[in-house]
This record gives sequence, C-alpha cells and structure tokens, in this order.
Amino acid sequence: MIIPMNGYLCVEPCEDKREAEEHVILVPDDVKIETSAFKLVKLLRPHLDSPLESGACLLVPSHVVELVDVNHCNYYLVHERHVVGLFSEE
Repeated sequence: MIIPMNGYLCVEPCEDKREAEEHVILVPDDVKIETSAFKLVKLLRPHLDSPLESGACLLVPSHVVELVDVNHCNYYLVHERHVVGLFSEE
C-alpha cells in the first residue's frame, strides 16, 4: 500500500450504479470516458497530517484523480486541496 505525502490522498473511485445499469457501450480498455465533471471517491489512506478519515466518501473533480502504477498495482491519488466536499447518504 502506498503512503501518501505532501497533501495527497489515496482513494478508490466509487462506481455509479445507475450509470452502469443504464448503458452498455464497448470501448477499448485503455480508453476512459468521463461523463461528469465530478466523481465520488472513497478515501483509502489520507496523508499523515490530514483531518480526513479513511472510509470517507469525497466529492472531487473527475479530471484531478490520478492513476499511478507502482509494481503492477494501480493506485488512485488526489490532492486534498481538490476535495470539494464530503458525501453522506443521510
């Protein structure tokens, strides 16, 4: 597991279940299509000084989520300053 530093957060994208059920379009594996300006991500590991807690659901702009491949493992990173808000189902 990567330990984020310098304001970065390790996250995983949350799947939009509505979008996955509505449309089926076949595209090559290396093509990513973003249909929304924002996306929800789950915080896996914050940087050491972050006030955010692991497991939080964060709203971030889609274009700032960075995919990093380290030793054949994919990690998603986003800088804490790009977090727009916390999401809760309540």
